Amino acid sequence: MYGSPAGTQCGRWFWKGSFLYPPFTRVLPSFYPCAGLWLAYVYPVVGRLVLWITNKYEPCLAAGGLRIGSLYLSGNLINFHFMKPLLLILDDWEGRIAASSCWDKLNETVDIQFLSSPVDTVSDDVLARANFLMAIRERTPLTQQVFARMPQLKLVLQTGGHAYHIDQPAAQKQGIAIALGRRAKMPLVAVPELTMAMMLGVMHLLPQAQQAMRAGQWPLLTGRTLSGRRLGILGMGRHGSKVAHIARTAFNMNVAAWARPGSNTKYPDDITCLPLEELLSTSDVVSIHLRLSGESTGLLNKQRLQIMKPGSVLINTSRGAIVDEAALIDTLTRGPLAAAALDVFTHEPLSADSPLRSFANVLLTPHIGWTVEEVFEEFAQIACTQLLQYLEGTLPASELLAAAS
Repeated sequence: MYGSPAGTQCGRWFWKGSFLYPPFTRVLPSFYPCAGLWLAYVYPVVGRLVLWITNKYEPCLAAGGLRIGSLYLSGNLINFHFMKPLLLILDDWEGRIAASSCWDKLNETVDIQFLSSPVDTVSDDVLARANFLMAIRERTPLTQQVFARMPQLKLVLQTGGHAYHIDQPAAQKQGIAIALGRRAKMPLVAVPELTMAMMLGVMHLLPQAQQAMRAGQWPLLTGRTLSGRRLGILGMGRHGSKVAHIARTAFNMNVAAWARPGSNTKYPDDITCLPLEELLSTSDVVSIHLRLSGESTGLLNKQRLQIMKPGSVLINTSRGAIVDEAALIDTLTRGPLAAAALDVFTHEPLSADSPLRSFANVLLTPHIGWTVEEVFEEFAQIACTQLLQYLEGTLPASELLAAAS
């Protein structure tokens, strides 16, 4: 749909987008919109039909809008007004996406609206206008009901590399493309950093120390070092491998990885590959770095948590549903776990009355593994670049979750 300015030659006529243009229209940014605008006043029925067809089949146009040079004309049966395509950016709670300077590159091309309130509170008129949508991770489930309120939506710019929260069949049925932010590199720094901070925190009893100091006490606490202890890693992907490297080189830990059945993954010689039960029963610290899937959901159930090494520590910066939370609470109460550090939970936000909030030996954070300044800036830059590429017809197919129907 987005060819070169000249389009594809067809004799003296040429194709551009979905339309065949006469040769003299090369001097115009768009012939049919201009013709439609003129005809709308001379021959109202024919002109408005041209406008309607152009609006429906030119995906770079705003809802009911036409681009003519740097101007955007919108026509209906009554009047005309200026309008650009609309990009909605959801859930910019921290304001970090809006703070990026990258949006300056889009100001002449699209209207941009930053939203910090839930999509349910956004008016139907605004959603109906939106051509493009930027989603911040999984903060808003993009369901069939949401898509139904956005009939002009053509592209979802999904930050991060996953789309668990998107109704993909509904998107495909509506012809919505989904671009993933797999280019992002900063989460590969931020998440391992938080993982190591959590390990240090629970091993050195920082939650207990902080609580006691705030209460005016001066407690006698005896922590443990990471050096020389075994770190068992579930999931040696992009995050897990980084954590393994830091643990080995900076903290002198012995690293073991789960040898998943049927996996042919080759690990460095200084990483021991173990069956799951052996890894759990012999590791001083177990850190989870798995994607959420049918296999990983509920992987650490009651039986597996109970075979963990006495005095061991569990770290989860991956997905809350990988751990059975009820079983985890029981294991923290009765043993063998000595402590846990959790950045993710089965249901987020974590309920105010969750028993996990009452444990002195549990370090809890509100899913902050990726919420750092550098990640937000990178998310904004990637989304901006992808939208520009989409408009130019150069967005790599490898960055799309699936081709829209």
